[in-house]
Amino acid sequence: MKTKLNTYYPYLLGLFILHGLILVIIGVVRCDYWGDYIHHVGAIRELALHPLHPVHPQLGINAMTPFFTPYHFFVAMLQRITNIDTYKLLSYFGILNYLFLMASICLFVKKLFKSKMAVLLYVFFMLYLWGFPTLDFSGFTHLKVIGSVASYHSTLSNAMVYLTLYLFMKYVETKKIIYLPMQALSIALCVIPNPVNAPVMYVAYVLLVATYSFYNSWDKKILITGGLVVFVSLALWALWPYASLIEIIRARGMSQTLWPRSGFSNMKSIFGALLPTIVGVSILMPLNTKNKENTWIYLSFIAFLMIY
Repeated sequence: MKTKLNTYYPYLLGLFILHGLILVIIGVVRCDYWGDYIHHVGAIRELALHPLHPVHPQLGINAMTPFFTPYHFFVAMLQRITNIDTYKLLSYFGILNYLFLMASICLFVKKLFKSKMAVLLYVFFMLYLWGFPTLDFSGFTHLKVIGSVASYHSTLSNAMVYLTLYLFMKYVETKKIIYLPMQALSIALCVIPNPVNAPVMYVAYVLLVATYSFYNSWDKKILITGGLVVFVSLALWALWPYASLIEIIRARGMSQTLWPRSGFSNMKSIFGALLPTIVGVSILMPLNTKNKENTWIYLSFIAFLMIY
């Protein structure tokens, strides 16, 4: 059985990932995007034209917006240099975001479960098994929507969540200091200024740090370095010149106009949408039941996802 798995594993995994990639490429070719894609394009154009003092891309006033992220800034600087049409340029990044997301997921799941089958099943559940009805918003990764939202910064933010958790486990394994600033930077790139992924990122990271510390007799070094990483990431957010953490706190969050929250009320049938988590973990957990530490991590993530 293991021999057959080792033989077919790369082909099956590649097939699943390729299916999603084809849909992303079709989206790039058609460039038929919907929702707030044009708002992202507007933010990039504004940053490209006025990188030092951008105004709100829709209102034309000096106000905060969730679209002035490091990701948008990078795309804007590239557009400024290359002069490629912003609408098209942002769509090209969908391919890079999707591949980066897949790579981050494979690294994290392989490190956590130490099983090729876990990686295969995780990618399968994520792309194909999303219950009914599906939630068709940016930040989700099922095949029905990935072709339309891969270029959004929420896709990159999702990838950063997986990458950060992987970097933490690499630090615990190798004790190499270089992984600490990499974690802080990865968290910062995930949360600036993303109101949806910020709690996911911080709660997941704290859960992982606490779990590893607990199963190492409450290792103070793990707790201290984890706390330091969180502090540095928050400091980077506070120093971000566009919609910094300090500005958001002073404004008590962004208003309904500048940072819409209405989309959350449309997320119905949440338990159906969590089908990959409910079914997937029940299948994945027996793969490593001898490792109590991993079992605790699985249950923590499940509890958090159900609450969230």
